[in-house]
Amino acid sequence: MWLLKKLYNLAFYHKETGLPNRKRLEKELNKINRYKTLDNNIGLISFSVKNFHEISDLFKKEEIYTKAKKIFADSGRVIYRLNKNEYALVVIGKSQEETYEEVIKIMKKHSQHYIGSIGIKLGFGMSHLSTSRSIERIIKNTLYSLHLSLRENRVIIGTPQFLEEYRATKKLEYELENALKKERYLPFFQPKIGVVKGDLRGAEVLARYVDYRGIYISPGVFIPLLEENNLIKKLDLQLLDKALIITKKWMEEGIVCKNFIISQNLSIKTLESEEILQKIREIIIKRNFPVENLEFEVTETALSSDLDLVIKNLSEIKSLGVSVSIDDFSAGNSSVDYITKFPIDTIKLDMSILPVSKEETSKIDIYTSFINTFNKLGYKIVSEGVEDPWQDEFLKKLKVDEAQGYLYSKPIGKEEFEKFTKKISL
Repeated sequence: MWLLKKLYNLAFYHKETGLPNRKRLEKELNKINRYKTLDNNIGLISFSVKNFHEISDLFKKEEIYTKAKKIFADSGRVIYRLNKNEYALVVIGKSQEETYEEVIKIMKKHSQHYIGSIGIKLGFGMSHLSTSRSIERIIKNTLYSLHLSLRENRVIIGTPQFLEEYRATKKLEYELENALKKERYLPFFQPKIGVVKGDLRGAEVLARYVDYRGIYISPGVFIPLLEENNLIKKLDLQLLDKALIITKKWMEEGIVCKNFIISQNLSIKTLESEEILQKIREIIIKRNFPVENLEFEVTETALSSDLDLVIKNLSEIKSLGVSVSIDDFSAGNSSVDYITKFPIDTIKLDMSILPVSKEETSKIDIYTSFINTFNKLGYKIVSEGVEDPWQDEFLKKLKVDEAQGYLYSKPIGKEEFEKFTKKISL
């Protein structure tokens, strides 16, 4: 009898916490579900200690498990341990909407708990049998919900539609990471044109990705996913390396002029990285690339992150001999005085403030004012998003240095860019 009890406990309970495990939860849910009077009104609330690794470095796991059990002891519900740091509560007889309200109540009630002086941060997910349709699926849905809820700092209900979208996202994330390992991201180039003479001054290098089926994946999809998974810095450096190899070859073969500037945007995470200067220097030295032909662009929003760190890193990058540009500058975001705090050479005016016709008199006044101000301050000016001949003529009258946009060319691959150079003055 003793042996049977021991085997039962090993099968259905977690040894360290004494909590019933996932198998036990499945058994209980199947038992509950046999009663048809519930009309599928079975909800599952999952939760996790968000800062588990931080706490586990300071306290024993037993202390964390004990505290986690105490937090929900007054709920009157059994706590199940699903995985290492994932737990669940069963809610019976409530609709999906009522179960969601229950999650919000629990979140509010248990937002402040401590082990010693360290606050326990909890994340929550949920699913419901009415949409999950099976016991196996309700558990999977609540775990997927929990994983995404932790990442987005909100409670997401695990429905079949959600699960399908989540799986597709995870599959794409895996593919994007694998593509990074195999260096399958392509450098595309968008020309920068001298406004007055119409000559080729440089290009901005941009990452593009075509998946294994030959389908183009938008940067608006893969860039945010790489940022979320802390892979954007690796892409930035990989793209830089490829761009320098190609650009140097172009310069040596006379495809572009000796003053050609290759520009690359650095993400916020890359810019805030402590080792970024060393990494950039290594690539420049490795490719024996002339620093005066390299420019880094930083979005205006990046300047609003860690001010001191951004200024420090930009100053160090500029000390290499490269130039620095502010990308996407637009009215209402950063003041001109704020911009002058940073060690920059060029201002790229965002397409959102570029007028599209002579009827937009207020935009014309604002744009002209920016041009005059930045000219007096000694900055080079690049206008983004030029799509119309009228805009090109407008910029010529203002004697803007350079322009970039679909009027001249969309971002294009290496071979297309080489063809483009044959049709334009160098």
